[in-house]
Amino acid sequence: MSVLKLGDVDTVKGVFQTFAEADEVWLQSRSLLSDHSSPQLAIAHLKLFCPELVSYREGWFLASGFDEAAADVWFSQPNVSVSGVEAILNHLHLSYMFGDTEVVRMTDDEAIAFGQLLSFQWKIWAQNVYSLHIETYLSTIPGDVQIWFESRGVFGND
Repeated sequence: MSVLKLGDVDTVKGVFQTFAEADEVWLQSRSLLSDHSSPQLAIAHLKLFCPELVSYREGWFLASGFDEAAADVWFSQPNVSVSGVEAILNHLHLSYMFGDTEVVRMTDDEAIAFGQLLSFQWKIWAQNVYSLHIETYLSTIPGDVQIWFESRGVFGND
């Protein structure tokens, strides 16, 4: 497993170059949106890219699915840091984001690219909406790429 600290504009630009020519990507995305989307699906994706955050015990967490009791369990562990709990509670399994079948499961390259875009957007969203500086990380375990953010910016340390 390797852990990558993410998130600059050049990385995001490179993501698009990795997959295809810009015209081909544009045409494919328009077709995908018109053929396989709905307003509800669009809103769900926007919530993923622009998530509501909650502050708890000096940390910041994704509001979706946040549970104070679960957070307290992690905070009660010996030698735990706020950023360590943020990493645990804020992580998403990108490889399985859209399901775990061969049809919808992302390849590692797709999950990494998706994570780079998500990272870029999360940083902008957190800064503009919450005045919060976050650092984002990808864990590149083959077959299970994960992303998370920490408000302290130091993996595992406060």
